[in-house]
Amino acid sequence: MSLSYESNSKEMVIGQAMNAYNELTDEQKHIIDRKYIQGTHTATEWLEVLKGIAEYDALGDDAKKVAKPSNAGCVVVAVGIIGAILLANVAEASEQSVVAFLGIALLFGVGLMIYRTFKPTAHRLLEQRDLPNHFRSFALPILVLLKEEIAADEPIEFWVDMRNKNQSENIIQKQEARPRSDTQTTFFRHNMVEIKTRFVDGTRFYFQLGDVVRMRVRRRRNPRGKLKVKTKYKIKTQWNLKIALPKKHYILEKRTREVDDTDPKRIVFKAQQVEIRTIYNYVPNVNFFMKMVLGIYKKVQRV
Repeated sequence: MSLSYESNSKEMVIGQAMNAYNELTDEQKHIIDRKYIQGTHTATEWLEVLKGIAEYDALGDDAKKVAKPSNAGCVVVAVGIIGAILLANVAEASEQSVVAFLGIALLFGVGLMIYRTFKPTAHRLLEQRDLPNHFRSFALPILVLLKEEIAADEPIEFWVDMRNKNQSENIIQKQEARPRSDTQTTFFRHNMVEIKTRFVDGTRFYFQLGDVVRMRVRRRRNPRGKLKVKTKYKIKTQWNLKIALPKKHYILEKRTREVDDTDPKRIVFKAQQVEIRTIYNYVPNVNFFMKMVLGIYKKVQRV
């Protein structure tokens, strides 16, 4: 979904996004505020709720491109200070006039800052309501694909975590900087997507996508004494897929390490892939997921 960005349409783009949010249900707004989805519903029930959120998120991304943060309060304060200096040194105005001018500018500028704090700008609201793209471009398309493989009344356990990866509850290891070291390393485990359901033919399906994140924060002072902080990430993305196929419908053609054929009723496949990344906010590839699934089905034959 994309809109033009001509100067006379910027307000229209922002307005559409704000109106789209206002039209969402309380449940949809709650998901956006929490940035977290967890529950068990049919595919149709999930899509009724989540498609509206995805449509708003697409509009919000377009609107963020044209909405600019407002710094009007800071500008007024800066103009007031510069104006007071000019009045005192160039116009040689009286001390009372200078103080009065500066006081009015500071009062008006600080007032604008306070107003913007309690009544956020469109840019700030769009930032607060923004969702990471792995929801709209990965988790939701998978849900649409699964809908074609399951019965209408079959529940899907669906979990999508859209919060920051480096939140405190995700910490699994922390290495404090030594007295002479300027680098602190912290490891996080973040589960992004988890899906569990059963297909029409009885196949049991489980998928989980998660990250192990290494965050290194380096603090160093330059020759002028200014502290500089640099943060680097290394992310190990783990793809886990488990598919249990009923033996009454499938026979095993190719035996590999990832298959367990000991169950009398099912052929159980467990596939795992690992990717190394340095980009913090990445979007998983749906085609990569499809290749994992198809790779399993190539090793069996339908009967």
